[in-house]
Amino acid sequence: MEEAEQEDGELAEAYESITEEYDVLEESYSELEDENKQLTDDYEDIVVELEQAEKQVASSTTTSSDSGTSTSSSDDNSTTSESDAGNDSSSNSSTEVSASSENDSNKTEDAACDIKGSESGIYHVPGSTYYDRTTNVVQWFCSAEEAENAGYRAPRN
Repeated sequence: MEEAEQEDGELAEAYESITEEYDVLEESYSELEDENKQLTDDYEDIVVELEQAEKQVASSTTTSSDSGTSTSSSDDNSTTSESDAGNDSSSNSSTEVSASSENDSNKTEDAACDIKGSESGIYHVPGSTYYDRTTNVVQWFCSAEEAENAGYRAPRN
């Protein structure tokens, strides 16, 4: 009978040890699930930005290979979308000189308001991971609050 009681005590200790290990593993699993979701969200954001960059490169390549005339259609589209997104611009002329002067005036405005609102609906602040890589800027903002009020969201990381 003593052997049975001793074996019961050892089994109870083993059960308790396994239960504690299970709880630790369950917590680790939950943390890994959360991290996996965050990484998946970040990956999706990167894919969207990559697709937009590829479209931009493709349209730039098409425009520059046209018969050596001005950079008309691509510049007009970006100027129009910047205009539609709320940036002030003086005209939508198709000449290089006019487009170039508009870009210079936008850069001056952008220096004061340097938060980028991308086509994907994400805003990027200076110094953030993707700020320098974001080239598909639709709208510039002076504050994160302003960007959020316009319907943009912060990156998930």
